[in-house]
Amino acid sequence: MAPYFDIKGIGVNHVKINEHGSVQTVIKADSISFSDYKHLNISYDTDYLSQKSPSFHWKNLGFISSAMACDPFEQGYMGSKNERLENLTLITLNDFDEDHLENDTINDLFSINYFSQDISIAEYLAKDTTLIENTFLNLMLKKAPEMDNNLKIKVVVDLSTGEQYIEESSVLFVE
Repeated sequence: MAPYFDIKGIGVNHVKINEHGSVQTVIKADSISFSDYKHLNISYDTDYLSQKSPSFHWKNLGFISSAMACDPFEQGYMGSKNERLENLTLITLNDFDEDHLENDTINDLFSINYFSQDISIAEYLAKDTTLIENTFLNLMLKKAPEMDNNLKIKVVVDLSTGEQYIEESSVLFVE
């Protein structure tokens, strides 16, 4: 089992609440009401890292002992071995409102849930200085686009290792 992960890229997806009340990733160009928009999901593409540990042979210990030896953890359960999120920039690729035109930064239009509290991206970056623990971030949009209802966002992720990943979301028509 590989306890750590190494970030190799990012994926960006819009997530909505479907007609059954569950969350669903928007796969293709879609049209939704703002009340059905759940969040922007940034997922880290990862490789899993392990470390060599002394081998132990469960031979002759029986079925129960062998079954109890199964690793209960998921791949990468300890998070990133050496990467911190240094900066996160969201850029609108359409005119969002009068204050946020095409190619403007729109970080102030999103919040992130941090210990059960919605905070700004700037506040999150200042508070969370630990190594990355999860393979995703979910960012909540505070308001619907006002000028161009086509929501398309470029995401720039800067890591403490000097790596930078850039990805664009699909276009989503938000009413």
